[in-house]
Amino acid sequence: MERLHCAMENVDHCRFSAWYPMFKHLTIRSEIIPLIREEVEYLRADGVVMPEGCEAPEYAERGQADDDDDSGREDWEHDESCETAEQPKLPHLVAQIKEAIEDLGGIAFPKLNWSAPRDATWISFNGTLKCQSPYDVLLLLKTSDFVTHDLTQPYKDCSDCNDIDKEAPSYELVLRRWRTIIPGMEFRCFVKNHRLVGVCQRDDSAFYDYLKEEHQKQQEAAAYSDFVTRRQEDLRTEIQRFFSDNIGGKFSDANYVVDIYRRSEGKFWLIDINPFSPVTDALLFSWEELAELTPDEDDATTAAAAGAQPSFEFRINRSQGMQPSPFLSNRLPKDIVDLSSGEDINKFVDLFQAQQLGDDSNSG
Repeated sequence: MERLHCAMENVDHCRFSAWYPMFKHLTIRSEIIPLIREEVEYLRADGVVMPEGCEAPEYAERGQADDDDDSGREDWEHDESCETAEQPKLPHLVAQIKEAIEDLGGIAFPKLNWSAPRDATWISFNGTLKCQSPYDVLLLLKTSDFVTHDLTQPYKDCSDCNDIDKEAPSYELVLRRWRTIIPGMEFRCFVKNHRLVGVCQRDDSAFYDYLKEEHQKQQEAAAYSDFVTRRQEDLRTEIQRFFSDNIGGKFSDANYVVDIYRRSEGKFWLIDINPFSPVTDALLFSWEELAELTPDEDDATTAAAAGAQPSFEFRINRSQGMQPSPFLSNRLPKDIVDLSSGEDINKFVDLFQAQQLGDDSNSG
């Protein structure tokens, strides 16, 4: 099997601020906030405590109120031994997040240099990455394993990761204008030697019957209502043409992974660029397969223009069975990660007390 090589510079080239200026016209409008050392340390720190001035919005408080039970808590609330964590002071970051969200139309979704906190949507009030306040943004970032990976081991599996002279990356918070994405129209494209070798649906845990060749049923969503009667070969041609016209040969690396979203016939957004490395999820492929795939020597652009079918491997999920959420293992009980600035220790005490009572009853 061909060995995959990914250097630290390849990871750096996939940092959002490294590719966004070049492909700004192809992607969703975004605001980049450089993070200073104190802000990075806050995101790295264990526990979830909101900074001063980062109060929970009313919609989040209403959602928490339905889950809270104050019975038996009064004694703990007045116990002087129960100290709450001190709130950090990050006024500049909070203000920048507020301003960026306003500039993006009032709703945004966050990511760091490389990763979005997709594994933490379970903790948000609406179950998505949709953020309307600094509270929403920091809640997602502080509870995401993907973000923790960015902050602690961004160069994991790089062939030169032992380079002691390499400086730590400068971190950035990216806020992107909120767009409703139909999961079945997002695709992950694997690029080798500047050419597409494989494409698959981005949401690999779901079955989308409108991606099947024989499916003719009309769908309600306007973004793909014109597509449901088309065949997979047409989509392959659209993807190849978009890639050849807009991305191929323009990105700094020869090997990389790009996520794109089909908005309508022949129109796509570039969503993200990732390293061609096992640190990136291969989804419906395996990295062993991708290492062996060889780009077609024919000019893909010429082939697409002439009506010939692109030669890359194209995969969709053909299983109609139920699939578990890919982020199920990232979830924790809500009480463990309660974010209110004064209730977190009380919730922990309540949980501990309930556990002790359960242990006592079992032993009896």
